[in-house]
Amino acid sequence: MYDNDKTAILVFSRFAIEEARVKKYAHAVGKKSGNQLAGHLIQHTLNQAKSSGLPVYTFFPDKQKGISFGERLSNAIEEVFAQGINNVIISGTDSPSISSSLFQRVAKKLIVEDLVLGPAKDGGVYLIGINKQAYNRQHFVEIPWLSNAVFHSFITYADNFELRFSSEQPGEDIDSVTALYQWKKNNTTHSFSLLFQLLFEAYQKAIAEIHYFLHLQNALRFTTYLRGPPSFL
Repeated sequence: MYDNDKTAILVFSRFAIEEARVKKYAHAVGKKSGNQLAGHLIQHTLNQAKSSGLPVYTFFPDKQKGISFGERLSNAIEEVFAQGINNVIISGTDSPSISSSLFQRVAKKLIVEDLVLGPAKDGGVYLIGINKQAYNRQHFVEIPWLSNAVFHSFITYADNFELRFSSEQPGEDIDSVTALYQWKKNNTTHSFSLLFQLLFEAYQKAIAEIHYFLHLQNALRFTTYLRGPPSFL
C-alpha cells in the first residue's frame, strides 16, 4: 500500500479561458463552446484528483513562477517536494483519460519505480509520476515541453539516469477537433459524451455554413461568367 502522506498529485494548468484560446478546437467550435470544454476538462481533472484520496496541489498561472513552461513546472514540483512529499504525480488538464483509479495505480507503481508516464497519442504525455531522487531540474527544464517529442525525451531521460520506468496506456489529449472526434467516437458512454456531442455539432454547423458560402460564391461566379456583353443601343 502506498503512503498517502508521501505521494501527492500536482495539477498544473492554465485558466479555462487561456486554455481554450491556445487550443486548436476553439477556432472550430467557437469561443463560448471552447471555454466550456476547457472548463469541463479542468474540473474533471480536479474531481478525479480529489477522489483519489491523495493530497492535491493545484498550480494555475497565479501560482506559477518562471518564464518558460519547463521553469514554471519545475518550480511547482520543487515546491511540492519541499512539503515533505517523496513522489509527485503531475497531471495536465486536457485529457479525459485521467481518473481517480489511474492516480491510485500510479501511486502504487511509484513505490518500486522511479518514473511512470501516461503517453498521449500525439507524442506528448498526459501524466508524469516521478520520485524525488529521480528528479533532475536541469534536464526537466530542457525537455521540449508542449511538443510531440515529450514522451521520447522522457525515455532518454530514464535511460540517462538508469531509472526504473513504466508507462500507462496511451491517452487522448483534447487539443484539436480531430482529437475531439476520436475521443467521442471511442467513448460514447463517457460522461463527456453529451458535451462533446454538442461541441461537435457546433463544429459541423460551422463547416456547413462555410460550404454554403463557398457554394454561393461559386454560383455567383458562374452566373457572372454566363452573362452576355453589355448592349449599346
